Amino acid sequence: GRALALELGRRRALGLGLGLGIGLPAGAAVTREYVDFDGKNGLVDGLFQDCRGMAACVSSQDDRPPCFLEPFVYDDSFEVAKRKLLVAVKRVLPDAQLVLDDDRYARFVSPAGGGASDVMEFYFTPNDDTVQFRAERDGAGTDFGANRKAMERVRIKAGFDFVPVLRNRTRVLGAIESPFDSFGPTTNELKWSMPRGMDPGDLLPNGVRGELDPMAPIFPTPNRQTREVLRESKGPLPSPSP
Repeated sequence: GRALALELGRRRALGLGLGLGIGLPAGAAVTREYVDFDGKNGLVDGLFQDCRGMAACVSSQDDRPPCFLEPFVYDDSFEVAKRKLLVAVKRVLPDAQLVLDDDRYARFVSPAGGGASDVMEFYFTPNDDTVQFRAERDGAGTDFGANRKAMERVRIKAGFDFVPVLRNRTRVLGAIESPFDSFGPTTNELKWSMPRGMDPGDLLPNGVRGELDPMAPIFPTPNRQTREVLRESKGPLPSPSP
């Protein structure tokens, strides 16, 4: 089966290993792979930067509740899906400019008024059919939910589904869910801690892998039939605004 192409479980697994005091193998060289990285945007080992401001950013790779939005999943080939995504962004945000188009990575910049701009990044995960993304308003303290709404409209316009993600929420206020809750280590906390190419499970004892919850089942990327069932159970998708 296809492995779930998310860094969320990967981060939790590594976080567990570090929490148990398990370090990197002696002499392990830490090397990084950069893709169009300028210090704020771009990829480092297939990961975006964490959102700098939780009120002005949404990302499929930032576990914090105010920032997180599920990755997209598609049924077409990568080439067809990418064309659909690029067209969808322009239809949802006509003023958006494609400033970087580098194979599986694409970056748009769209004016947001008042001298601010929205920077939207998309990454088609290799060997899978998921799209990771990050959208942040640069130059403003909040985007009032604009980027979250835009990413949802882009997903619908492109004809993509979203990947259902099961996460272990750590509640700060007991039984009450709040924006201060967390779902595990974030990108910036872990991405410099592991040599490139190493599976986080390699850091865990006795081959333990996956979620912090030992009873959590393996959750693969759902196939098309499963996604149709999930979509039917949620009711029809909303139509995007013209």
